[in-house]
Amino acid sequence: MTRILNALINNRQLTGIPGAYTRVIPQQENLNILGNFWQALGNRPRLSLLYSISAPMKLQDIKDNMIPISQISTSVVQKPSMDNSQINQALTDKLCSELGGTEDVRLALAKVNLIAEPTTDNNYNQENESVILEVSGITRSTYLAKIEDIISIWVNSQKSVVKVNGVGIIIAKENSDSLISI
Repeated sequence: MTRILNALINNRQLTGIPGAYTRVIPQQENLNILGNFWQALGNRPRLSLLYSISAPMKLQDIKDNMIPISQISTSVVQKPSMDNSQINQALTDKLCSELGGTEDVRLALAKVNLIAEPTTDNNYNQENESVILEVSGITRSTYLAKIEDIISIWVNSQKSVVKVNGVGIIIAKENSDSLISI
């Protein structure tokens, strides 16, 4: 290993590439941890080196017909902030009204949880936000199929179901495996 280190340190200039130079980079803490890992596994510790080569590069010449950028502008329109609890409550109220809105319906939905999580795609639109709806809890058997049908309609329509702070909520997909009936 000593001979290898001597060869690397003593040959800092690369003869085939003018202006290029090399260097051995000192060991960093994360490499020490890697050595501890090998020792914990019962293997012999292994020496590791970082070796850097810097070489000059010629960039393309700027042509006369290229126009340099002289002005950059940008604007940011902030989406109204929404709390997931607001979305969950609005969806629960909408489900209650679509089931009839009676006191019996409210009791049947008392132990049903609608939890909306924003999706990562298509949420740059200022008017709408896509969410994944997680439906869980317990309801009466007479309402289980109706609830699943309503939520399926929401998902398949790909239209705004409710508005929260002026932003339409679109149900991208749903998971109702945790909803059971009694």
